[in-house]
Formats: sequence, C-alpha cells, structure tokens
Amino acid sequence: MKRLSFWISLGLACLLSAILAFWGVRLAEKAPPVIPLTPPDAAPKLDYSLQARLFGAGVQTGAVANISIRLAGVIAPGSAQGRGVAVLAVESKPMRAYRTGDEIAPGIRLLQVQPTRVVIEQNGVRSEVLLPVSATRSVAVN
Repeated sequence: MKRLSFWISLGLACLLSAILAFWGVRLAEKAPPVIPLTPPDAAPKLDYSLQARLFGAGVQTGAVANISIRLAGVIAPGSAQGRGVAVLAVESKPMRAYRTGDEIAPGIRLLQVQPTRVVIEQNGVRSEVLLPVSATRSVAVN
C-alpha cells in the first residue's frame, strides 16, 4: 500500500511540474510583433460579365465604358478568309452594318463576328456583345 501511494504521489508531482512548466513557458514568451497592413492604393476592379452571362444577361459591354452597344443581328459570321458583318446599334443611333475591322465608335473596333456574338476592342481590352436570346431563334425560309 505504501508503494502505491508513493507512485501516485510521484505521478501527481510530475503532472503538476509539467503543467507549471507549460504555463511558465506560455506566459514568458513574447507575442509576435504586430505589423500594420497598408491598404492597397486602389480597390481592384471586378468584372462581373461572366457571372451576368451565367444568369442570362443578353448584352455584354465589358470594357466599353459609357457607350451602349447592342447587337441586333449577324448577317454573315466571319471565317478564316472572309470578313463577318454584324448589325449594331451604337448609343441612340440607328442600326448599321459593320464589317470586321471597322471602327464602331471612336476608339472601339469590331474584331470578330460569330453566329451569336461579336468581339469588340477598346484600348487593347476585348469584350463581347451577345445576341439577345429572342433573336437567336432560327427562322425557316421557304
């Protein structure tokens, strides 16, 4: 019985020593220095055009700032050799046909014409203008 009480006392003393050592080290260590974060110069510009397309937005103007461009239709999609033709309405002006490479508005150029969209470029930034869903239905010609 004396041996059992000796081993229990020794175990409790070791446990108490370990607890005191742990908390002694924790309380004695220095906190890491706090480095203040500098705010970024400008907030990042987020482009929500892909999310808008996912939820069915018909017109994507992307990088085209302050100019409303609407794709009314595609006359001839572009091919490797040929030039495509698209009907576009720019701002409140009447619809007009533009060929690939034409300047739509000052600084905005038509790059590609595809069956359901066109690719335009403004200041080196490309964006798409999609054909509205109602206009993409095919019409049977007799």
